[in-house]
Amino acid sequence: MQKILQQHKLIPTSMTVVNKPGGGEVGRAYLNQYPGNGHYISINPLTLLTNAIAGRSKSHFTDFTPIAHLMGEYIVYVVKADSGIKTAKQLAERLAADAGTLSAAITGGPGSHNHIGIATVIKRAGGDPKKLRAVAFNTSGESLTALLGGHVDLMPASASNVVEQMKAGTIRVLAVSAPKRMEGVFATVPTWRELGIDAVTSNWRSIEGPKGLTPKQIRYWENVFNKLQSTPEWQEEMRANYWIRQSLSAEETKNFSRRKKKICGRS
Repeated sequence: MQKILQQHKLIPTSMTVVNKPGGGEVGRAYLNQYPGNGHYISINPLTLLTNAIAGRSKSHFTDFTPIAHLMGEYIVYVVKADSGIKTAKQLAERLAADAGTLSAAITGGPGSHNHIGIATVIKRAGGDPKKLRAVAFNTSGESLTALLGGHVDLMPASASNVVEQMKAGTIRVLAVSAPKRMEGVFATVPTWRELGIDAVTSNWRSIEGPKGLTPKQIRYWENVFNKLQSTPEWQEEMRANYWIRQSLSAEETKNFSRRKKKICGRS
């Protein structure tokens, strides 16, 4: 994003990316050290909502200024290539009968998009998500290593994180959480909806500024990100990473967050 913004001169100055490890919370605290300052923005995933719901964060999405919603990233459900679970139907039946008989590698830990993704499937299939033996890992690489080593039975993951292993034949992708089938290497992978399980889950990305931005500042950044999404470089990034464009304005992003917070809270 930084490279494209500067390459196309969509912003008049250079842009510096400041990485703040800590599940997003350190970065959000940093952002709000600059209230009303339009020179600071942050990109946020689903944890902007779920960390507060789970009690791991004192900040809420309403503590920031929504600017734009860029895209969604759907979840695939993966087992090792030699797993006895051959189809999504078999997986759903196991999860519905007793989720405690299976272990899952969860990147990001409880409340992450991966955790919500598998818990939603269990719940919609008629099982108890609390029984699942969820094993938390910090990165998708660690989760994938655990799966390939036979330490866990399955792994929910962002689609882009498993493409190479899928092509190599070391894993089997059983289902995807998208509302319709994806393209490319995932074109043959069924959705949960095809199996009668309404489990659509996405790890989206939105842009927020610090609290107190003015309407003029918001409009400026809205215009920047609208132009970003029209560039061929960004569209290629979307295709390469199996992201789905979900372009929303600042006001639409605010309403989207409100709706999703209600859904996540009930889940």
